[in-house]
Amino acid sequence: MLKTLFDQRALKTPGLVLGVLLSAAAIPVERPEPTRSSDPQPPARDLVVHCGTLHVGDGRVLENHYLVVRDGRIERMFGAVSADQPNNRAVLSELPLVDASDKVVMPGLVAADTDLSGVRDDNYTITPDLVALDSFDFDRQFRTALEGGVTTVYLSPGRNRFVSGQGSVVKLAGDDIVERVLSEMNCLRVTFDERAHNAPPVFEPVISPTSDDPLEPARRQYPSSRISQLAELRRSFREALRDDGEEFIGTGSIETRYAAETLRRAARGDLPLRISAQQAKDIRRALLFADELGQSGALVIEDPVELSPVAGRIANAGAAAVLRMPIFLSASNGGGENRLDERKRPQPEAPGQAEAAGIQVALAPARNQDLQDLLMIAGLAVRHGMSEEGAIASVTSAAAELLGVSDRVGSLTPGHDADFLLLSGDPLAVGTMVEETWIGGRREFLRQTESDILAVRAGTILTGEGQAIRDGMVLISNGRIRGVGASMAAPYGARVIDLGPDAVLTPGFIDADSRLGLSGDGTAIPPGNPGQRIDEVVRHDDPVFHQALRGGVTTVLTSGQDTGLISGRIAAVKTGAPTADLAVLRGIVGQRFVFDSLDGNALKPIRDQIAAGKKYQEAWTKYLEELRAWESGEAEAEETAEEEKPAEEEKADDEEEEKPDPVTGTWECSIEDLPIPVDVKLVLALTLEGENVTGTLSIEIDAPVPPPPPQECSGTFKDGQLSLTITTPFGNGELTATIENDTLTGQVEGDGETQTITGRRTSNTTAAPKPVKKKRKKKEDDSDKPKAPDINQGLEPMRALLDGRATAVIRCAKAPAIGHVVELFRSESIRFVLHGAADALDTPEILGDDAPSLMVGPNLVYREDGRLVNDAARAADLTDSIALVTGDTAGSRFLPLHTAHAVRYGLDPTAALRSITVDPARMFGIDDAVGSIARGKHADLVVFDGNPFEPTSRVLMVLCNGQVALDNRQEAN
Repeated sequence: MLKTLFDQRALKTPGLVLGVLLSAAAIPVERPEPTRSSDPQPPARDLVVHCGTLHVGDGRVLENHYLVVRDGRIERMFGAVSADQPNNRAVLSELPLVDASDKVVMPGLVAADTDLSGVRDDNYTITPDLVALDSFDFDRQFRTALEGGVTTVYLSPGRNRFVSGQGSVVKLAGDDIVERVLSEMNCLRVTFDERAHNAPPVFEPVISPTSDDPLEPARRQYPSSRISQLAELRRSFREALRDDGEEFIGTGSIETRYAAETLRRAARGDLPLRISAQQAKDIRRALLFADELGQSGALVIEDPVELSPVAGRIANAGAAAVLRMPIFLSASNGGGENRLDERKRPQPEAPGQAEAAGIQVALAPARNQDLQDLLMIAGLAVRHGMSEEGAIASVTSAAAELLGVSDRVGSLTPGHDADFLLLSGDPLAVGTMVEETWIGGRREFLRQTESDILAVRAGTILTGEGQAIRDGMVLISNGRIRGVGASMAAPYGARVIDLGPDAVLTPGFIDADSRLGLSGDGTAIPPGNPGQRIDEVVRHDDPVFHQALRGGVTTVLTSGQDTGLISGRIAAVKTGAPTADLAVLRGIVGQRFVFDSLDGNALKPIRDQIAAGKKYQEAWTKYLEELRAWESGEAEAEETAEEEKPAEEEKADDEEEEKPDPVTGTWECSIEDLPIPVDVKLVLALTLEGENVTGTLSIEIDAPVPPPPPQECSGTFKDGQLSLTITTPFGNGELTATIENDTLTGQVEGDGETQTITGRRTSNTTAAPKPVKKKRKKKEDDSDKPKAPDINQGLEPMRALLDGRATAVIRCAKAPAIGHVVELFRSESIRFVLHGAADALDTPEILGDDAPSLMVGPNLVYREDGRLVNDAARAADLTDSIALVTGDTAGSRFLPLHTAHAVRYGLDPTAALRSITVDPARMFGIDDAVGSIARGKHADLVVFDGNPFEPTSRVLMVLCNGQVALDNRQEAN
C-alpha cells in the first residue's frame, strides 16, 4: 500500500581518453561566472547552456555540447571550443552561461491529451464552435505539471459529446499570452462510442408561447445509437457543404445552432480531425469517414483500446494515435472484479504494439494529476514493449508533430522555442527528477531539495546477520540507516558515495574488551572498580582512537584493568565520534568479575554485592514511583477529593466503575518493515457508537513532501476486533486490528500489499469521566517532594545488571568455577558472559544444555603440545554467540586481523564477522544501535577493497554515526 522504488541510471560521460582529448583541444575563454541551479535569478531569453548530455529530440544524443539561446529561441549548438571556432568562443564570452555540465538536457515534454481546459460538456451533442482555449485559465499556476517537465499541452474541448468542439495547444507558463498559444483551433474532436449518444434531451422554451409557437417537450438529440453515429456525422457535413452557403446549421433557435464554416474547414482539410474511437468497429468508422473527406493522413485517433485488430489499417492510412497509459500510479486500478464483464480495457502494451505496426504515437497520462510523472509513463511504455527512442519521442517530437506544432516545440533544433529541461539523470530512469524547466528561455520551475540522505554503494554488503547483498546500497539520514538493499538507486538529492564493484561494506567492528580511552600521561591503565565512571574519564581525543578507527573498529567496550573478584564497570564508546558527548554510546553496559576458585562459597562477596544491589534497586524503584505520583499530584489530589466528596457520592465508590470507551479517540500507529527509507505514521481519529465505528485516517511522512489528505474510514468493533474500510479517491483499503488496553495491533491491506501496524491511543475524548483530582498546590519549598536515595556509584553497575540494562562479564577458566558462576547468575536472572572459560571448551557439559555467550581472546590460535588449537572455532561450535576481543589499548585496531587469523585456521567466516559485530552487540544490549546493517541503527560502517578477512585487503572508508570519519580511497589508489 505504501511503497517507493528507486532505480537511477548513470549519466553518459566521456571515457578517459576522450575526456583528455577534449581537454587538450579546448581553448580557455573568458566568460561570466556560470549560473547554477541554486541561483535565484538565472539569465533569461539570451544565454548559453553547457549540457553534459543533450537529447536534441531528433534522435541525436550529444555529449558535452553548448546550446545557444537568443530571444527565447534556439540559435545553434556546438561541441568543445577550439582555436578554429572564433564565433563560438565569442558567444561564450558574450552570453551568460548556465552550467548543466553534469546534467541531462532534453526538450520540454508535450502532453498530447489533457483536460486542463476546464471545459464542461455542453448539453448539446454537436458543438463544433466550442474552442477549448476559451475556457483555459492563463493565470493558473501549473506547478505540478512543470515539476514533471511538461511545457506544452493539448486542451480537450470535452469528452462526452458527439462533436465536442475544437481542441487547442498551449504552453503552461510565460508572460506573453499570444506567445503561449501554439494552436488555438487545433482540431475538430468527434466521439465514436456510447458516450456520443448519451446526450440529454434539451428543453428549449420560447419566451412568449402562443398557439402558433407553443411550448414543446424536451427535444431528443441525435445520434441516439452507436450504429447511427457515422450516418449522423455524414448528414451534418453534407448540410454544412450545401450550395446555399447557409451560415448556421443545426436544429433549434439561432442561439443553439452552430456555424457551418467550422465543418467546412474540417472538410477542406484546414482543421484536422481528432476522433475518439475505442472499439475496433468505431476505429474502422473513423478511418472510413476520414478517407471520405480525404483526411486519412491527418487523422488522429484518440484512445484506440481495441488496437490490435486494426493496427495495420491505421498504419496504412497514415493516421496517428494518442494513447493514455492506463495505469493509475499509487492508486487503485480497477478491472477483474466481475469475470462476466467483457468490456475492452486499455492495455499498457498498446503503445509498443502501435509502434511496431508503424503508427505514430503520442502518450498521455491516465489523469491530469499524473502529468508530473509523464517521463515515468514513457518509461512504463518501454517496460511494456516500446523502444526507448520511441517512448521519448512520444512525449516530445512525435507528440509535437501529431499536434501540428513541431515547428516550435518538441526538439531543440535551431529556430525552435527554447523549451528545455535539466534532468538529474537518464530521462527514463525512475530516480531521475526534473531539476529545472525552461520555457521560451526563461526558467519556470526550479526544484528545491534539502535532502540529508547519504547513499553508500558497494559491490558487496555483509550485513553482519549472515546476509550478503550484491550490488548493494545503504541509505543514511541523520546518522542512522534508513534502508539497505540490492540494485537500489539513490533517491533524488542524495549524496552518493560509489565505492565500486570490488568494495565490501560491513558493520563497524566491536571490541568487547578494550582499555581504549583510559591511557594516562606517564601512568598505566588504572585498575577497574564498580564506582569508576568510565564515561567521564574516557578521552575521546586519545590518538589511539584514530588507530582503532583505521582498523575498522568503531565501538569499544572499555574498562579498567581487572583487579579481583569484583572489578570495574564497562562503558560502550565510539571511536570515530567528533565530540565527547557523541563518543559515549552507553555509560554502563556491564561490570566485570574475576572468579576462578574451586570453592563455591568463595562467591559470597558477589552474592553480597547482588543483595546490596537489590536493596539499592528497590530504594530507587520506590523513589521513582513516589516522584511520579508527586509530580502528577495524584496522591494529594486523591486525598483532597476524598475529604471534599459529598456523603451521597460515597456509595457510588462502591459500585463498579463504568468501563471507558475502548475505541473512541486518537490512535498513533507505526508501520513495521516498510520498504522505504522514510518514517511513516498513521493517525486514526475514531468514534464508537454501539458497534459502529467512523472516523478518518491521516498519514504523517518524515520527508520533504506534502502529506496526503485525511481519508474517511468506517467499520465495526466487536469482541475486541476492529475492522475498518478506508475510502480513498482511487479505491478502498482494509484495516483489521485487535484492541486491548489502549494498544492496537493489526494490518493494513491495499494495492495488493499488506503492512503490519502497531499503535496506542493518545487521547480519549468521550471515555467515562474519572474522579476529579485536584492538582497539588505546589509549595514554595517543595518540602513534601520525595527525597532521592543517595547515589552509590559502586552499586550503579549492579543496579543496571538487575534492571537488565547491562551484562556481567565473569573471567574464569577452571571447570568448577565456571559451574558455580553459571549457577549463580542464572538463578539471579542476570545476563552474563563468560570470558576465557578454557575448561568449558574442553568439557562443554559443564555449561549445561543452553551454553551462555562466550568472550574469547586475545589468544585465539596457538599450539599446545605440538597441536594447533583454535579457541575461536571451538567456542563457535559450542555456543551460538561469541565475541572475539583483544583486551588491548592501541592493539584494539588489530581485532579484525586476529579474527582473520582464526578464519585462516578454521573459524567459519560468517561466524567470524558476527563475533566482532552483531554478537557482542547483543551480549551487551546495544544491538538496537550497532552491530549490524539494518534500518534504524547507527550508520557505523567499514568499507574494504576486498574480503575483510584477506590480509591484503585495506580499509577504504569508515563511517561513524553517518559521517565519514576516515577516507583512505586516495591513499589506497
